[in-house]
Amino acid sequence: MEGKQLEVSHLGLYRGENTQFLLNVETSIDQKIAVSSLNVEVEKIVGDSQADKHFHGGIDRVVYHYPLEHYAYFRQMHDFSGSDDAPRMGENMSTQGLTENDLNIGDVIQIGGAVLQVSQPRSPCFKVNFQFDDKTLSLIMQRTQRCGWLYRVITPGVIQVSDSLVLQDRISTISVATAIKWYFSEVFNEQGYEVLAKCPGLAVNWKNKLEKRLATGTIEDWQTRLYGS
Repeated sequence: MEGKQLEVSHLGLYRGENTQFLLNVETSIDQKIAVSSLNVEVEKIVGDSQADKHFHGGIDRVVYHYPLEHYAYFRQMHDFSGSDDAPRMGENMSTQGLTENDLNIGDVIQIGGAVLQVSQPRSPCFKVNFQFDDKTLSLIMQRTQRCGWLYRVITPGVIQVSDSLVLQDRISTISVATAIKWYFSEVFNEQGYEVLAKCPGLAVNWKNKLEKRLATGTIEDWQTRLYGS
């Protein structure tokens, strides 16, 4: 398909090399700072860190994108303060005007000198609960489909805050919002899992978990991810 410029009124970029301890758990969620550019490589963003390499990072989870407008929702509905804004979800990128309904799994997007591919929604975890002192926030994020999404890197390069986002290719019909709805439903959805598992561009980790659900007929336990051990 011919490249289509995505209509966004804001692009914020963030990274951070440090980690901290929140309630004795090491995390980098609150260590991101606004920067004018990101140097994106195949397996990492230069100068950005993840405290837990098992659940964060890897080639399918290099860049985390979170819609700026979601903060307004949480401020209105869940007592966020006026200062609670990007990058407090730990994102590397924020935009205004682009949400989970607007992008599909597998979408290929050029931003400046980098080409990225949407690989999966974020799986909300208990660290956002610590960040905002709200033990229900991770569950609310997935139930309201306000998770954001992750990219793998197709072409490494430098992204500037002045760059446009251009949709270069769309290889599936499954939106990020639909993937969240099916994957995080508390009701077993065999048909949805079968379709999503075959979705072009889906992260290997999600594909493997969906195939395990289909093989066992059960959904894995989310308690530790959502609330901690």
